[in-house]
Amino acid sequence: MLFPLLVLTIPSAQAADLTDQPERLKGDASIGYSFEQNSLGLSESGEDVGGVQSGAHLLEIRAEMGVAPGLSVFLQFDSGLSQTVSYSDPRSMGWNPQEDQGSALNGTAIEEGVEALNGKGFEGVWLGARGTPFSETRGARATWLIEMALRTANKTNFYTQDGSGDGGGIFHIDNVFATTRGSTHPYIQASYTRRGGFGENPDDAEANLYDPADSIRMTAGAEFDTWSDIANARALSLEGRLFFAYQSPTILPSGIFLAEVLPGTENTPVTRSEYSSFGLGFGLHWTPIAELEIDFSLDLGWPTPHRLEHPYPVYSSFQSGAVHTGLALTYRYR
Repeated sequence: MLFPLLVLTIPSAQAADLTDQPERLKGDASIGYSFEQNSLGLSESGEDVGGVQSGAHLLEIRAEMGVAPGLSVFLQFDSGLSQTVSYSDPRSMGWNPQEDQGSALNGTAIEEGVEALNGKGFEGVWLGARGTPFSETRGARATWLIEMALRTANKTNFYTQDGSGDGGGIFHIDNVFATTRGSTHPYIQASYTRRGGFGENPDDAEANLYDPADSIRMTAGAEFDTWSDIANARALSLEGRLFFAYQSPTILPSGIFLAEVLPGTENTPVTRSEYSSFGLGFGLHWTPIAELEIDFSLDLGWPTPHRLEHPYPVYSSFQSGAVHTGLALTYRYR
């Protein structure tokens, strides 16, 4: 996966809204926009060797309908408006004869800079279902929601510079436990995302050439009822959360996250090491009328240092961070 915070790009709705479902033959329709910026400082042998920045603008259109008590299905379309990777203070890749490998420290500054990589396009369709084995709306003291979804594979992807997104199909499963304590709605959430590989492997027709990262994310937070006007069905709530995420090792084309690589590895499959991210988030949920909800979210994260490409001893540094923000408008036919 290109960006460490983005686990499943579905319009953000948290806490009490996270377990909300339409009743049978009722439904919701939403449109969401999200932006993510990831900035990594790069180091080799403890010395600064520049930086890399990745960013994505995503548009999401989703429809969800209740089919039975505690069960709903949804359909979502994802479109990458823009996806970029750019480089700050780029360096050429030199050679370290003592270690018999490439070295950014032995290279020189690229004064004219390096052109950014860009991509955009349709990313796929999500098909999913959400169910609540028990729910506060049915008299339980807490709600347990399970969500499972599949996203269709897309023949284009950002890594081979012919589109946007991850290329292969995606499987996602989400578990949320939430309850109500007065005007507070605490919750915990665990998510797993499996990304399929893409590209034909000349050595094994049944194996993929590239394999984006799988991810796990754990979140704990609470939504706070801040203001309401029951007579006019208006309400405002605020949310805070903490999260931890893990990214598995990745196999992607060489030369995506490093400004320059040696000719022998350029565009060949290389491994990016596993890493973790942790951070905090904020949400605002506003219901101006009974049929409309507006959700805003902001997450700030910090990825742990990791090796960007296994042929080169270049690591991300502690001077790295990520920001993800989203805005969703949901029409509720209830």
